[in-house]
Amino acid sequence: MNKLVYSPITASVIFYLSAIKSMPEQLCIDYTHDMVHTPSGEDLISLTFCRDTIGHFVLYGIFALTLFFDLKRFCSFSQKTKSLITLLVPIAFGISMEFAQKHLFPPRAFEWSDIIANTLGCFLGYWAALRYINKNC
Repeated sequence: MNKLVYSPITASVIFYLSAIKSMPEQLCIDYTHDMVHTPSGEDLISLTFCRDTIGHFVLYGIFALTLFFDLKRFCSFSQKTKSLITLLVPIAFGISMEFAQKHLFPPRAFEWSDIIANTLGCFLGYWAALRYINKNC
């Protein structure tokens, strides 16, 4: 089992969740009161948007984190190369998944906010991995 690699598993989960038409019922939340309102009753922000954005942020953070440790265990690249791969591969994957959703998986759509959340999640995962390494080595 020492050759088990976690980042392809994470990428597969992200691909699956990006390709399905809608989230499984078990993951859905009642959308009856989906908006946060101002005191005057004006719609402020959609909670669905918040949950979706947080989901992208967390999943891509996990992707970068698992990729970092996979590269650390199985590759002899320089640290700079590992760092670039850890950031660029998940970011490129996220952008390509947005285009795939738009063209291959209707009714899914391309969203810039997802790309931003994915990218920020990648940086968080990379930062968490570096912090873990610096603390434990």
